Amino acid sequence: MNQTSQRAFFQKGFASIVVILAALVASVLGYLGYNKLVKPKSISPPSQIQRNYKPVPKNSLPKPKPVSVKIRSKKPGVVQSLVVANAIDKTGRPLSYSTVYKSSVPSLGLVVKLNSTKPGTHVDYVRYINGRVLDHRHVTTVTPNLKYLVFSWPLKGVSVARPKGDYVVKTYINGIFDASTSYKVI
Repeated sequence: MNQTSQRAFFQKGFASIVVILAALVASVLGYLGYNKLVKPKSISPPSQIQRNYKPVPKNSLPKPKPVSVKIRSKKPGVVQSLVVANAIDKTGRPLSYSTVYKSSVPSLGLVVKLNSTKPGTHVDYVRYINGRVLDHRHVTTVTPNLKYLVFSWPLKGVSVARPKGDYVVKTYINGIFDASTSYKVI
């Protein structure tokens, strides 16, 4: 190899080494700069954070305004009394009633004594046994000032006994709860 070719070889090699070193330095500087931009700063523990709020004295807080409660509806007061009876006369008055009945009683009925009704008054009941709905019936009055209303619960078909348990009967006038009673079948 002659001298000029050796010189050209070393110049090319030196230039390539410089380019490689420059690329290496640029990549290191780029990595450090990237971490500064992307990496979140560490957060100091809560004990070292300076709090910039002042506690508000209890006496300086405004007093709450009273909340007005709107009652959806009042009890209509149409039902004067409720009786579960096992004997009822022709006018609807209970002849024999109790709060405890044997499961073999052939007929029970709810006697609703009313204060004053207008024609078109919707009267219904929901009967529960041990907290579960058993049945529901309703009637709309036709005559004014009806005094007694009877819902009967006879044993049906081949049933020889009523289900034992605690019963609750709730009455509603025009969809609004008015009165309730309870009885037990043993």
